[in-house]
Amino acid sequence: METIQEYFQSSPKHFGFVIIGLGILLIVASIMKWKWLTEGGDGKVFNDTWFIGMFGKKKLRILYAVIGVVLILIGIAWFFIHLKLEEIA
Repeated sequence: METIQEYFQSSPKHFGFVIIGLGILLIVASIMKWKWLTEGGDGKVFNDTWFIGMFGKKKLRILYAVIGVVLILIGIAWFFIHLKLEEIA
């Protein structure tokens, strides 16, 4: 069985699906108001408490949904760019 790294090195276009999946996850999490998305953490990696204090949770969820859409677009572009590169090679 191949490792994940070997799999994506042999077929990099499929990594686009991972990016698309993350984008869909962000959009669904923002629509469903999942707490893990908007609750402030310990601030070690990323703390969105400042954003919530300035703009509110609703706008933060909108921001995450927009980031999700951007990730989906990046994933689609990734897939088609690598598909085209495979055709050239």
